[in-house]
Amino acid sequence: MQYGTEQQAVNTMIVQGAGFDHIEDYIDSLQLPSEQLSALWLLAWAEATDPASRRRMVAEILASFP
Repeated sequence: MQYGTEQQAVNTMIVQGAGFDHIEDYIDSLQLPSEQLSALWLLAWAEATDPASRRRMVAEILASFP
């Protein structure tokens, strides 16, 4: 599978209203270089989540740092 195919799959899931957790599980299952996985995750995060969810996720990530 080529990287463009994975991006198209993520875009399709976003358009279909898939939950971020479902999209993230898909991305986690891929065997791609970390930079490509990060790009797909960022696409999903930016497009598939509402602003409140994005704020909550950022807060959770920041809270995990000492």
